[in-house]
Order: sequence, then structure tokens, then C-alpha cells
Amino acid sequence: MPVTLENWKIRKPARNRIWPSAEDFLGDLLLFAVMAAGTFSVKVVGALPGSEILLLPFYPLLVSKYGKRAFRRDFLWFYVLAAGWLLSTVAADLYLDMPMANRMKGIARIVFFVLDFSAMAALVNSSRRVIVFTLGFVLILFAQSFRYRTEFLTAWKFGIGPCTLLLALILSCYFYRRGRFTVCLLIALGLAALNLIFATRSPLAILLISTVVVLPLFSEGGNRKDARRPRSGKAGSRQGSPAGSTQGTMRALRAAFLLLLAGGAAYGANKAVEYAAAHGFFDQSIKEKFQTQENGKLGVLFGGRPETLVAIQAIRDSPIVGHGSFAVDPKYFQLEQEIRYKYDYSNTDQEGEDDSGSIPTHSHLTLAWVESGLLGGVFWIYIFVLTIRGLWALSGLRNPLAPLLSFYLVDFLWSILYSPMGSVNVIWNSVFILFC
Repeated sequence: MPVTLENWKIRKPARNRIWPSAEDFLGDLLLFAVMAAGTFSVKVVGALPGSEILLLPFYPLLVSKYGKRAFRRDFLWFYVLAAGWLLSTVAADLYLDMPMANRMKGIARIVFFVLDFSAMAALVNSSRRVIVFTLGFVLILFAQSFRYRTEFLTAWKFGIGPCTLLLALILSCYFYRRGRFTVCLLIALGLAALNLIFATRSPLAILLISTVVVLPLFSEGGNRKDARRPRSGKAGSRQGSPAGSTQGTMRALRAAFLLLLAGGAAYGANKAVEYAAAHGFFDQSIKEKFQTQENGKLGVLFGGRPETLVAIQAIRDSPIVGHGSFAVDPKYFQLEQEIRYKYDYSNTDQEGEDDSGSIPTHSHLTLAWVESGLLGGVFWIYIFVLTIRGLWALSGLRNPLAPLLSFYLVDFLWSILYSPMGSVNVIWNSVFILFC
């Protein structure tokens, strides 16, 4: 039977559209707009990011339409522990009689964090949305780089560098999906070289660690549910027990190997920076900064983040109640200076002139614990463990977005331990938790 024009029209395969429906398009548009709005903020009590200003009017619609996504059973412990963190903050502020402005800022940070999480859970529900989120993220970072346009190295560290990295990782995902892992590795090494040239130590280490985590070293079968031992019958139990033991041994070996690889990547990144500093790759001020950090008695990590020891002392001073929202106590700033001097990271123990007096933390975990007490710390310990579990799962799969997701999660682990929380990164954090 001859093929007629009508037959051809019927048999012609449908084109794959970028947006299957108008609803998908509007969801992508809203997510990108929310992220892009992070380029500005409005002063209320504290600085309210534009992302949250734009998100608030849409929040009731998102929750009513996509409530099942926003309040999945998987998220129960997140909401329970966040509620504990909030109640602990309110109680600590009342007990310590913190100023009303501090209380409002402390409560708002947690409330907006939970709202952001539920809203992003409703919006970020596909690989395409992860890319849309990343493009919005890039726009924020690019706009941020203009603040430092007279100092290129600073602009690279806080804007241009992360933009370049994220866009390159999107490209890496394209090759990863097609099994061209060598190309992915070359992209990662090229990005590492750029970060080395422009003297950004932590992104270099994070990039190398996140790359080795998703190298194709393990089969996908290791995470499948059908690998479990039989549940019924004595014979099945006897046959399944050795298999279960073998599987457990393999998981332990895999975990040890991943830790070894990650540690080796971090060590290699640090040695590369030391070599570059010793052989004149950097200008004198950067060279002196790295040498000061390396020559300190507690090593490079504490040289770059001396606030860690101060925050630990503040936690020891008040482990249960904390010190209250945006706590101010000049003695801890003085302690930071003394620690710098004691361990050879500074040549003076005198306070800086521009000190605000607030307790130094520079960490999601220690900030929550110092300000809100024990339950604030418990929340972030839970998130830290959850993120490690997310990385563990990602390492055994061939997720098409693995290079990008792995970088996000390793960077998030670093932020939990060594970066401050506030402003627009609150909404970023909510999405990183979703990725787990």
C-alpha cells in the first residue's frame, strides 16, 4: 500500500520540545526570576534579598498547587529539626533579653530558610530546573563581580571564577551523560589550573574532590534495591548472609577508597598552591598571605579560618542556650586576635579598629550553635550528615548532572563548616539540601 501524505503526517515523530507545557515554561521563568532577583536586596530590619521578596507573593500558589512536593515525607526531619532550631532561638533570645532588632533578624533567618526550602521543593523538580537554578546563580555571581571590578583577583574569587566554573560544569554534564569521562576530567583540570593561576585555594580543592567523587569507578548496581538479601525462608537467609557480608565489605572498601581519593585531591590542591607560591606565580601580598597560613602552628585550614577556634570556645561557654541572635561580645574578637598571635598567624595580638564586637563564627554550624544553642547545632549536624549521604549516593550512580551536583554538595559541606550564612545564600542552601 503506498504511503500517502496523511500516513506520513501520522507517522512523523513528534519533536522534543524544551517546555512540554505552558506550566513548565512559567515554572522555569519563575525560578530564574527568583534567582536573578538575588542581585539586589532591601533594607528592612536586616537586608532582605530580592529573591525572597519576589518569592513571597507566589508562595501560597506554589504550596497549594504543589504541596505534595513541598511537604514530602522525606522532608519530615528537616522540618522537625528546623522547628527545634527556631524554638531554641526564640527561647535563647528571651532568656538573654536580646534587643528586639536582633530577635527579629534571628527569627526571620530561620523562617525564610524554611519557606525557601518548601518553595524550592515545589519548583526544583527536574534536571532542567537544576540547570535553570544554576543559570540564575551565575547571573547573581556575575552581577556581584562588578563590585570588585577595580581588583581583578577579588572579582575572580567572588564572581567571575564561580561563573566560569558553573558554566563549564554544565558543559561537563553534557559529556558525562554521553560517557566521555576523559573530557569531563580535562574540563575539571582546566578549571583547577585557572583557580591556581588566580590564587583561589578552596575552590581548587573543592573542584578536585567533587571530580574524583563522581569518576566512573563503581558500578550502578551497588545501589540497587534488588541487591538486598532474601527476606524469607531459612535457606534464603543462609544463602543471603554471606552475600550481605560481602556487600557490606564492598561498601566499606568503596567508602575508604573515596575518602582516600578525596583526601589525596585536597592534599594535591594544597601542594599545588604551595608550589605556585614558592615559585613566584603570585604577587608578593598573596605569597605572604599563603606563607603566613602555612607557617602557623595549626596548619593551613586554621590559618584561613581562625574563627573556628573562637566559635568552639563560645560554644563551650554556653553549649545549651547559646549567646542569642547576632550576639555581640568584644571579648571573642579579642580572643581571635590572641589565637592568631599565639599560633603564629599574626605578628600582633591587638584588636582591629573596625571591629563590630560580634562573636566570630564564619560557619553555618557554629553560627547556629553559638546564637541558638544546642538545637541549632543539631540541625546543621543533621544537614552535614545528609549531605555526605547525598554525595555517597551520587558516587555510585551515573546521574547526568553528576559533575555539577557533586560540586554543589562538596561546596555545601565546606560552607556548613567554614562559611557564614545569610542574605541570598539562604535560598541557595535550601536548594543544595534538596539535591541530597
